[in-house]
Amino acid sequence: VHFKIAVFKGHSWKFRSQAQFEMTPGTFSDIEIIDIKDFLDLAEQNAVYVPEELLPKDYGLTTGSFLEQQKDEPFLIEPIMRRRALVVLYANTGVGKTWAALCIALALVHGQNVFGSQWVCDGKPHKVFYISGEMREGGIGERIQRLHKIYSGGDKDNFIMKLGTYHNIIQPETQEEFEEAIVQASRAEGTPGLRVSLVILDNLSTLTANGEYASNWDKLYQWICALQDKGISVLIVHHANRKGEIRGTSKIVDKADISIHATEGKRNNGLGITFAVEKIRSENRSSVSHFSVSLDIGDPCAIWSVTVRSAARSLTKAPAKKIKKTVRGAKPWKTMSIEEQIDAVKFEWKKGASNAQIAFNHHTSKETIVKFRQTH
Repeated sequence: VHFKIAVFKGHSWKFRSQAQFEMTPGTFSDIEIIDIKDFLDLAEQNAVYVPEELLPKDYGLTTGSFLEQQKDEPFLIEPIMRRRALVVLYANTGVGKTWAALCIALALVHGQNVFGSQWVCDGKPHKVFYISGEMREGGIGERIQRLHKIYSGGDKDNFIMKLGTYHNIIQPETQEEFEEAIVQASRAEGTPGLRVSLVILDNLSTLTANGEYASNWDKLYQWICALQDKGISVLIVHHANRKGEIRGTSKIVDKADISIHATEGKRNNGLGITFAVEKIRSENRSSVSHFSVSLDIGDPCAIWSVTVRSAARSLTKAPAKKIKKTVRGAKPWKTMSIEEQIDAVKFEWKKGASNAQIAFNHHTSKETIVKFRQTH
Protein backbone atom coordinates (compact mmCIF):
# COMPACT_ATOMS: atom_id res chain seq x y z
CA VAL A 1 0.00 0.00 0.00
CA HIS A 2 1.38 3.40 -0.96
CA PHE A 3 0.35 6.58 0.84
CA LYS A 4 0.48 10.11 -0.59
CA ILE A 5 0.34 12.99 1.89
CA ALA A 6 -1.51 16.14 0.90
CA VAL A 7 -1.87 19.52 2.58
CA PHE A 8 -5.22 21.29 2.42
CA LYS A 9 -4.86 24.98 1.61
CA GLY A 10 -7.87 27.15 1.02
CA HIS A 11 -10.17 25.35 -1.41
CA SER A 12 -7.73 22.95 -3.05
CA TRP A 13 -5.60 19.91 -2.31
CA LYS A 14 -1.95 20.56 -3.15
CA PHE A 15 -0.12 17.29 -3.80
CA ARG A 16 3.64 16.80 -3.53
CA SER A 17 3.72 16.39 -7.34
CA GLN A 18 2.50 20.01 -7.51
CA ALA A 19 -0.61 18.87 -9.40
CA GLN A 20 -3.66 20.91 -8.41
CA PHE A 21 -7.01 19.31 -7.68
CA GLU A 22 -9.87 21.73 -7.13
CA MET A 23 -12.56 20.79 -4.58
CA THR A 24 -16.15 21.79 -5.23
CA PRO A 25 -18.89 21.69 -2.54
CA GLY A 26 -20.61 18.30 -2.28
CA THR A 27 -18.26 16.54 -4.70
CA PHE A 28 -16.40 14.58 -2.05
CA SER A 29 -18.87 13.89 0.73
CA ASP A 30 -16.77 11.02 2.07
CA ILE A 31 -13.75 13.24 2.74
CA GLU A 32 -13.36 14.63 6.25
CA ILE A 33 -11.23 17.67 6.95
CA ILE A 34 -9.58 17.25 10.36
CA ASP A 35 -7.27 19.34 12.50
CA ILE A 36 -3.55 18.83 11.78
CA LYS A 37 -2.92 17.50 15.31
CA ASP A 38 -5.72 14.94 14.96
CA PHE A 39 -4.33 14.01 11.56
CA LEU A 40 -0.87 13.36 12.99
CA ASP A 41 -2.34 11.30 15.84
CA LEU A 42 -4.33 9.26 13.32
CA ALA A 43 -1.23 8.77 11.20
CA GLU A 44 0.72 7.54 14.23
CA GLN A 45 -2.03 5.05 15.15
CA ASN A 46 -1.94 3.61 11.62
CA ALA A 47 1.86 3.66 11.30
CA VAL A 48 1.74 6.16 8.41
CA TYR A 49 4.98 8.08 7.96
CA VAL A 50 4.56 11.86 7.91
CA PRO A 51 7.47 13.77 6.30
CA GLU A 52 9.09 16.20 8.70
CA GLU A 53 8.54 19.16 6.36
CA LEU A 54 4.78 18.68 6.69
CA LEU A 55 4.83 18.84 10.46
CA PRO A 56 3.78 22.20 11.95
CA LYS A 57 6.64 24.18 13.44
CA ASP A 58 6.33 24.53 17.19
CA TYR A 59 8.36 27.18 19.01
CA GLY A 60 7.16 26.01 22.42
CA LEU A 61 5.86 29.42 23.48
CA THR A 62 2.94 29.81 25.90
CA THR A 63 1.37 32.88 27.46
CA GLY A 64 0.39 33.52 31.06
CA SER A 65 -3.35 33.60 30.36
CA PHE A 66 -3.09 30.25 28.58
CA LEU A 67 -1.08 28.72 31.43
CA GLU A 68 -3.66 29.80 33.99
CA GLN A 69 -6.26 27.67 32.25
CA GLN A 70 -4.10 24.55 32.17
CA LYS A 71 -4.31 21.66 34.63
CA ASP A 72 -1.66 19.15 35.59
CA GLU A 73 -1.68 15.79 33.86
CA PRO A 74 -4.13 13.29 35.40
CA PHE A 75 -2.89 10.53 37.65
CA LEU A 76 -2.45 7.02 36.38
CA ILE A 77 -1.45 5.97 39.90
CA GLU A 78 -1.97 8.45 42.72
CA PRO A 79 0.28 9.87 44.10
CA ILE A 80 3.30 8.37 42.30
CA MET A 81 2.59 8.52 38.59
CA ARG A 82 0.89 11.05 36.35
CA ARG A 83 0.47 10.82 32.60
CA ARG A 84 3.79 11.61 30.87
CA ALA A 85 5.69 11.14 34.16
CA LEU A 86 9.17 9.71 34.60
CA VAL A 87 9.34 7.48 37.68
CA VAL A 88 12.52 5.80 38.94
CA LEU A 89 12.30 2.76 41.23
CA TYR A 90 15.63 1.59 42.62
CA ALA A 91 16.81 -1.02 45.10
CA ASN A 92 19.62 -3.44 45.87
CA THR A 93 19.77 -6.79 44.14
CA GLY A 94 17.26 -9.32 45.47
CA VAL A 95 14.88 -6.87 47.13
CA GLY A 96 12.07 -7.40 44.59
CA LYS A 97 12.35 -4.63 42.00
CA THR A 98 10.88 -6.71 39.20
CA TRP A 99 8.03 -7.94 41.41
CA ALA A 100 7.18 -4.31 42.24
CA ALA A 101 7.36 -3.23 38.59
CA LEU A 102 5.09 -6.11 37.53
CA CYS A 103 2.58 -5.17 40.26
CA ILE A 104 2.46 -1.60 38.92
CA ALA A 105 2.03 -2.90 35.37
CA LEU A 106 -0.74 -5.39 36.15
CA ALA A 107 -2.59 -2.97 38.43
CA LEU A 108 -2.81 -0.53 35.51
CA VAL A 109 -3.79 -3.23 33.03
CA HIS A 110 -6.68 -4.37 35.23
CA GLY A 111 -7.63 -0.95 36.64
CA GLN A 112 -6.92 -1.87 40.26
CA ASN A 113 -4.90 -0.32 43.07
CA VAL A 114 -1.31 -1.49 43.35
CA PHE A 115 -1.09 -2.26 47.07
CA GLY A 116 -4.47 -2.05 48.78
CA SER A 117 -5.19 1.58 49.61
CA GLN A 118 -1.63 2.56 48.66
CA TRP A 119 -0.89 3.75 45.13
CA VAL A 120 -4.43 4.19 43.80
CA CYS A 121 -5.01 3.61 40.08
CA ASP A 122 -7.49 5.68 38.10
CA GLY A 123 -9.76 2.65 37.61
CA LYS A 124 -9.43 2.64 33.82
CA PRO A 125 -7.83 -0.17 31.80
CA HIS A 126 -4.42 0.70 30.40
CA LYS A 127 -1.95 -0.88 28.04
CA VAL A 128 1.57 -1.43 29.40
CA PHE A 129 4.70 -2.12 27.35
CA TYR A 130 7.28 -3.98 29.44
CA ILE A 131 10.91 -4.15 28.24
CA SER A 132 12.81 -6.85 30.12
CA GLY A 133 16.58 -6.79 29.99
CA GLU A 134 17.19 -9.47 32.58
CA MET A 135 14.41 -12.06 32.89
CA ARG A 136 13.12 -14.05 29.95
CA GLU A 137 9.54 -15.00 29.06
CA GLY A 138 9.39 -18.01 31.37
CA GLY A 139 10.48 -16.16 34.50
CA ILE A 140 8.21 -13.19 33.85
CA GLY A 141 5.35 -15.53 32.93
CA GLU A 142 5.52 -17.44 36.23
CA ARG A 143 5.40 -14.20 38.21
CA ILE A 144 2.50 -12.83 36.18
CA GLN A 145 0.59 -16.07 36.69
CA ARG A 146 0.98 -15.69 40.47
CA LEU A 147 0.08 -11.98 40.44
CA HIS A 148 -3.05 -12.61 38.37
CA LYS A 149 -4.46 -14.14 41.55
CA ILE A 150 -4.40 -10.56 42.89
CA TYR A 151 -4.90 -8.42 39.80
CA SER A 152 -7.68 -9.45 37.40
CA GLY A 153 -10.76 -8.23 35.58
CA GLY A 154 -9.11 -6.59 32.60
CA ASP A 155 -7.67 -7.82 29.30
CA LYS A 156 -4.50 -9.78 30.10
CA ASP A 157 -3.20 -9.09 26.60
CA ASN A 158 -2.91 -5.38 27.40
CA PHE A 159 0.35 -6.37 29.10
CA ILE A 160 2.86 -6.58 26.26
CA MET A 161 6.46 -7.64 26.84
CA LYS A 162 9.49 -7.33 24.59
CA LEU A 163 12.86 -8.81 25.45
CA GLY A 164 15.62 -6.24 25.62
CA THR A 165 18.41 -8.75 26.20
CA TYR A 166 21.50 -7.86 24.16
CA HIS A 167 19.99 -4.50 23.30
CA ASN A 168 21.45 -1.09 24.12
CA ILE A 169 18.62 1.42 24.15
CA ILE A 170 21.08 4.30 24.11
CA GLN A 171 21.65 3.54 20.43
CA PRO A 172 19.30 5.43 18.04
CA GLU A 173 18.60 2.33 15.94
CA THR A 174 17.51 0.40 19.03
CA GLN A 175 15.30 3.26 20.16
CA GLU A 176 13.68 3.30 16.71
CA GLU A 177 13.08 -0.46 16.93
CA PHE A 178 11.34 -0.14 20.27
CA GLU A 179 9.29 2.86 19.13
CA GLU A 180 7.98 0.80 16.20
CA ALA A 181 7.17 -2.03 18.60
CA ILE A 182 5.24 0.36 20.86
CA VAL A 183 3.21 1.62 17.88
CA GLN A 184 2.47 -1.98 16.90
CA ALA A 185 1.44 -2.78 20.48
CA SER A 186 -0.99 0.15 20.45
CA ARG A 187 -2.51 -0.90 17.14
CA ALA A 188 -2.67 -4.67 17.13
CA GLU A 189 -2.09 -6.15 20.60
CA GLY A 190 -4.66 -6.45 23.38
CA THR A 191 -7.60 -4.05 23.16
CA PRO A 192 -7.55 -2.62 19.60
CA GLY A 193 -6.88 1.11 19.48
CA LEU A 194 -6.00 1.38 23.19
CA ARG A 195 -2.69 3.22 23.27
CA VAL A 196 0.26 2.29 25.43
CA SER A 197 0.07 4.36 28.63
CA LEU A 198 3.22 3.14 30.37
CA VAL A 199 6.61 1.87 29.23
CA ILE A 200 8.66 0.00 31.85
CA LEU A 201 12.43 -0.38 31.45
CA ASP A 202 13.63 -3.28 33.62
CA ASN A 203 16.38 -2.44 34.20
CA LEU A 204 18.73 0.42 33.38
CA SER A 205 21.90 -1.65 33.85
CA THR A 206 20.89 -4.54 31.60
CA LEU A 207 19.18 -2.51 28.88
CA THR A 208 22.03 -0.03 28.38
CA ALA A 209 25.79 0.07 28.17
CA ASN A 210 26.70 2.21 31.18
CA GLY A 211 23.39 4.06 31.03
CA GLU A 212 23.90 5.37 34.56
CA TYR A 213 26.85 7.49 33.36
CA ALA A 214 26.01 11.14 32.77
CA SER A 215 26.82 11.27 29.03
CA ASN A 216 24.90 8.08 28.24
CA TRP A 217 21.98 9.05 30.47
CA ASP A 218 21.51 12.27 28.49
CA LYS A 219 21.09 10.22 25.29
CA LEU A 220 18.55 7.93 26.94
CA TYR A 221 16.68 10.85 28.48
CA GLN A 222 16.13 12.42 25.05
CA TRP A 223 14.35 9.23 23.99
CA ILE A 224 12.30 9.21 27.19
CA CYS A 225 11.20 12.79 26.44
CA ALA A 226 10.08 11.66 22.97
CA LEU A 227 7.89 8.98 24.59
CA GLN A 228 6.48 11.54 27.03
CA ASP A 229 5.58 13.82 24.12
CA LYS A 230 3.35 10.98 22.90
CA GLY A 231 1.52 10.89 26.23
CA ILE A 232 3.43 7.89 27.59
CA SER A 233 4.67 7.56 31.17
CA VAL A 234 8.00 5.82 31.79
CA LEU A 235 9.07 3.70 34.76
CA ILE A 236 12.79 2.95 35.05
CA VAL A 237 13.93 0.12 37.32
CA HIS A 238 17.47 0.63 38.58
CA HIS A 239 19.98 -0.60 41.16
CA ALA A 240 21.23 0.97 44.37
CA ASN A 241 24.94 1.27 45.14
CA ARG A 242 26.72 -0.09 48.22
CA LYS A 243 25.66 2.93 50.25
CA GLY A 244 22.02 2.31 49.43
CA GLU A 245 21.84 5.34 47.13
CA ILE A 246 20.84 5.28 43.47
CA ARG A 247 23.72 4.06 41.34
CA GLY A 248 25.29 6.39 38.81
CA THR A 249 24.83 10.05 37.94
CA SER A 250 22.64 12.31 40.05
CA LYS A 251 21.01 13.43 36.79
CA ILE A 252 18.80 10.33 36.95
CA VAL A 253 17.00 11.61 40.04
CA ASP A 254 17.24 15.24 38.88
CA LYS A 255 15.24 14.45 35.73
CA ALA A 256 12.74 12.12 37.41
CA ASP A 257 9.36 13.37 38.57
CA ILE A 258 9.28 10.68 41.26
CA SER A 259 12.05 8.53 42.76
CA ILE A 260 11.16 5.56 44.94
CA HIS A 261 13.64 3.66 47.10
CA ALA A 262 12.69 0.04 47.74
CA THR A 263 14.43 -1.87 50.53
CA GLU A 264 14.03 -5.32 51.99
CA GLY A 265 11.15 -5.49 54.44
CA LYS A 266 9.82 -8.16 56.74
CA ARG A 267 9.27 -11.30 54.69
CA ASN A 268 6.14 -13.40 55.01
CA ASN A 269 7.31 -16.75 53.65
CA GLY A 270 8.24 -15.00 50.44
CA LEU A 271 8.38 -11.32 49.55
CA GLY A 272 8.86 -8.34 51.83
CA ILE A 273 9.44 -4.84 50.42
CA THR A 274 9.45 -1.39 51.99
CA PHE A 275 8.81 1.65 49.78
CA ALA A 276 9.98 5.19 50.50
CA VAL A 277 9.26 8.05 48.09
CA GLU A 278 12.42 10.16 48.16
CA LYS A 279 11.53 12.75 45.55
CA ILE A 280 8.09 13.85 44.45
CA ARG A 281 7.52 16.77 42.12
CA SER A 282 4.43 18.99 42.28
CA GLU A 283 2.77 16.95 45.03
CA ASN A 284 2.18 17.35 48.76
CA ARG A 285 4.82 15.16 50.43
CA SER A 286 2.75 14.90 53.59
CA SER A 287 0.18 12.84 51.66
CA VAL A 288 2.77 10.27 50.57
CA SER A 289 3.01 7.27 52.86
CA HIS A 290 6.07 5.24 53.65
CA PHE A 291 4.86 1.63 53.78
CA SER A 292 5.84 -2.04 53.70
CA VAL A 293 4.24 -4.94 51.86
CA SER A 294 4.61 -8.69 52.17
CA LEU A 295 3.28 -11.61 50.16
CA ASP A 296 3.33 -15.36 50.74
CA ILE A 297 4.15 -16.48 47.21
CA GLY A 298 3.58 -20.12 48.04
CA ASP A 299 -0.04 -19.54 49.07
CA PRO A 300 -2.09 -19.13 45.87
CA CYS A 301 -4.87 -17.38 47.81
CA ALA A 302 -2.63 -14.88 49.62
CA ILE A 303 -2.76 -11.18 48.78
CA TRP A 304 -0.46 -8.32 49.69
CA SER A 305 -0.28 -7.45 53.38
CA VAL A 306 0.30 -3.69 53.75
CA THR A 307 1.71 -1.86 56.78
CA VAL A 308 1.84 1.92 56.66
CA ARG A 309 4.92 3.07 58.50
CA SER A 310 4.73 6.86 58.35
CA ALA A 311 4.04 9.84 56.16
CA ALA A 312 6.83 11.68 54.39
CA ARG A 313 8.77 14.20 56.46
CA SER A 314 7.45 12.71 59.71
CA LEU A 315 10.85 13.06 61.39
CA THR A 316 11.52 16.73 60.73
CA LYS A 317 10.20 18.51 63.82
CA ALA A 318 12.92 19.85 66.06
CA PRO A 319 13.08 18.53 69.63
CA ALA A 320 12.62 20.83 72.58
CA LYS A 321 15.92 19.85 74.22
CA LYS A 322 19.26 18.39 73.26
CA ILE A 323 20.99 15.74 75.30
CA LYS A 324 24.59 16.34 76.22
CA LYS A 325 25.88 12.79 76.27
CA THR A 326 25.77 9.86 73.90
CA VAL A 327 26.33 6.20 74.54
CA ARG A 328 27.89 4.16 71.80
CA GLY A 329 26.88 0.54 71.65
CA ALA A 330 23.67 0.65 69.61
CA LYS A 331 23.31 -1.52 66.51
CA PRO A 332 25.51 -0.34 63.57
CA TRP A 333 23.54 1.60 60.95
CA LYS A 334 24.55 -0.58 57.99
CA THR A 335 23.30 -3.76 59.67
CA MET A 336 19.84 -2.34 60.47
CA SER A 337 16.70 -2.82 58.41
CA ILE A 338 14.90 0.33 57.29
CA GLU A 339 12.18 -0.28 59.90
CA GLU A 340 14.83 -0.49 62.63
CA GLN A 341 16.46 2.70 61.37
CA ILE A 342 13.15 4.58 61.45
CA ASP A 343 12.31 3.35 64.94
CA ALA A 344 15.80 4.19 66.24
CA VAL A 345 15.82 7.71 64.79
CA LYS A 346 12.32 8.42 66.11
CA PHE A 347 13.17 7.16 69.58
CA GLU A 348 16.50 8.99 69.92
CA TRP A 349 15.17 12.19 68.31
CA LYS A 350 12.31 12.32 70.82
CA LYS A 351 14.87 11.86 73.60
CA GLY A 352 16.62 14.99 72.36
CA ALA A 353 19.54 13.50 70.43
CA SER A 354 21.02 15.59 67.64
CA ASN A 355 21.81 14.28 64.17
CA ALA A 356 25.49 14.02 65.09
CA GLN A 357 24.70 12.13 68.30
CA ILE A 358 22.43 9.65 66.53
CA ALA A 359 25.12 9.12 63.91
CA PHE A 360 27.74 8.54 66.63
CA ASN A 361 25.53 5.99 68.39
CA HIS A 362 25.09 3.95 65.22
CA HIS A 363 28.59 4.18 63.72
CA THR A 364 27.64 6.31 60.72
CA SER A 365 27.97 9.91 59.51
CA LYS A 366 25.88 12.93 60.39
CA GLU A 367 25.15 13.45 56.68
CA THR A 368 23.62 9.96 56.47
CA ILE A 369 21.20 10.71 59.32
CA VAL A 370 20.27 14.14 57.90
CA LYS A 371 19.49 12.65 54.49
CA PHE A 372 17.56 9.77 56.06
CA ARG A 373 15.36 12.15 58.05
CA GLN A 374 14.68 14.27 54.98
CA THR A 375 13.54 11.30 52.90
CA HIS A 376 11.74 9.25 55.51
